[in-house]
Amino acid sequence: MSSVRPICKAEEQHATGEPLASFTAFFGMTTGILTHLRWQGLQAKQNWFPNNQARFVGTALIAGGLVGGHIVGRRLFGNDELRRLAAQHAMDAEASKF
Repeated sequence: MSSVRPICKAEEQHATGEPLASFTAFFGMTTGILTHLRWQGLQAKQNWFPNNQARFVGTALIAGGLVGGHIVGRRLFGNDELRRLAAQHAMDAEASKF
């Protein structure tokens, strides 16, 4: 059982860098979309996935931009100590069930 006070929802959000991490995820996804369109030589009003290569590369760029942007946002705007404390509280809560 943990001997420190429980953390509140606001501290959990601060630990993960929210809402700024979601903004960086959005910008990462947007960058992935724009990169995909530029590499394929497409305009936004055209079919974004005209062939199998475009489907694979486009999915990888868009999903990679989304995940990468969120990871960067968590690292830039999050708090490592609060993230560690939240993980410790979760482990303590699971251990106290037994």
